[in-house]
This record gives sequence, C-alpha cells and structure tokens, in this order.
Amino acid sequence: MDSDAFAATAEALLNILAHALLAEQAGCSLIGNLLGDFVRGAPPQHYPPAWQAGIRLHRRIDAFVDRHRAFHSSLQRLPAPQRRWGRVA
Repeated sequence: MDSDAFAATAEALLNILAHALLAEQAGCSLIGNLLGDFVRGAPPQHYPPAWQAGIRLHRRIDAFVDRHRAFHSSLQRLPAPQRRWGRVA
C-alpha cells in the first residue's frame, strides 16, 4: 500500500471512529450516523427513523466542526502538507 492509499484509509477510519463515538454519546443510531457520508440529500423516508436521525446528526457534527473557529485555528498550526488530515485528526 502506498503512502497516499494508507493516508486515505487512515482518514476514513478516523472519521468512522469519531462519528461512532459521537453517535453513542448522543444515543443516536450508529448505522444512521455512518450513513451520513454516503447518503445525499434528505434522508430516505423508507429508512428507520433512528437511521434518519443519525444521518442528520452526522451532518450537524460535520457542519459544526467545519464552522468552528478553534478548528480553523488548529488547522493553521499544522504544516501545510498535513492540513488535509487535520479535518479528521
């Protein structure tokens, strides 16, 4: 596995772990929370309500992190080549 493939795999695993931890703390569906990276648009109505809630929580978490001033300040502390991974570290 080359270093880019390894880094992409590590990024995906960190994202999954972070959302799994936050889903558990919120008492939300783990499956729904993880689906947030794969479902586009409104959560499908044929999904169980817990999955729909998990998808919405996933999106709120991502939006909160992306807007937070402390997050952006922390990213600037990383060397430029490593900032890509700062979103999940």
